[in-house]
Amino acid sequence: PSRTAGLPMSSTTGKKNLILDAYYTRAEDAQKMVARLLPYLTSSCTIWDPYVGAGAFVDAFLAAGIDPRRIFASDINPNAPGMGAREGVTYATADALKGWPWPFEEAPDWSPSNPPFSDAQLHAEALIKASQRGVALLLRAGFAASGERAGFWAEHGGAGANGVACGVG
Repeated sequence: PSRTAGLPMSSTTGKKNLILDAYYTRAEDAQKMVARLLPYLTSSCTIWDPYVGAGAFVDAFLAAGIDPRRIFASDINPNAPGMGAREGVTYATADALKGWPWPFEEAPDWSPSNPPFSDAQLHAEALIKASQRGVALLLRAGFAASGERAGFWAEHGGAGANGVACGVG
């Protein structure tokens, strides 16, 4: 199923591909993931959405009452619709594969997002390295089921400190 109205989730479907493999997350998917993460968040947690896209995760965290000063959002595309969209949130144009883009800020506690499917494992590994507590990723079921990722799941499987909580759709 599509993650945005009328657009496929990944360029691997052979359908229309957006700029930089951008398939924006539906608001309801971000809200569900944020609801599952809330028990793990403290009032001092920092959150980094490294693929802000249209801003679904930022909006979901704000709607859940997270202080905007604790939210950092970036995207490789400086023209992504969610860039700079919410007051109080810190934004940067950055490639998430290169790590945390704010060298003078402490690394984020959590990095929840919907990474580009074409290189999802590379992105997951980069976010795990950049995050202090955990990563929560919205991924296709094929990511979790792939036998090629047995080593990845053996090292990072499950939720927890520096783990991956995998939301599949």
